Amino acid sequence: TIHTMTGVERARQELGLTGKGVVVAVLDSGVFYKHPALGGCFGPGCKIAKGYDLVGDDYNGANNLNPDADPFDNCSDISHGTHVAGIVAGDARNITAPGFKPIYPWTGVAPDATIHMYRVFGCTGLTTNDVIVSAIFRAIEDGADIINLSIDNGPNFPEAADAAAVTRAGENGVKVFAAAGNNGAVGLYVAA
Repeated sequence: TIHTMTGVERARQELGLTGKGVVVAVLDSGVFYKHPALGGCFGPGCKIAKGYDLVGDDYNGANNLNPDADPFDNCSDISHGTHVAGIVAGDARNITAPGFKPIYPWTGVAPDATIHMYRVFGCTGLTTNDVIVSAIFRAIEDGADIINLSIDNGPNFPEAADAAAVTRAGENGVKVFAAAGNNGAVGLYVAA
């Protein structure tokens, strides 16, 4: 299985690691938290316990922000943030709801982790560095242990604002995991 190939199964069996007590902040397109694999709810006591929409549905990277306190995504074509939240902490082992019951019961890497979702993309388009930086600082303030960024922006330089925000996260004991992009278009000099 994928968990065997990536060492997740070993971490669970030998070390007892399931994400219990860990808060993972996901900066992405928001989350369809009504999905039963993600707990079906948003707020205290839910798997998606906290979050914020920094941009609003209509944001495309070039227009005005319209933030609100709900990182719900029901409008993006691919719902990338929901996908990422599922990889991190989804649990579809006991789902029986029509339309959601999986062919193969699965769990994310850390099914007992708590997710904080920070929506940095609207329904379409891109995002900007200032939005990402704001989300990183909000995640730090909200008590994230880990920040996940899989935002297809490519490389940044050490003096860039987002790099400085990641450094600040590290100084506060927050681990940051960032994908270098999803399509390989920026070439050999980019490493995740």
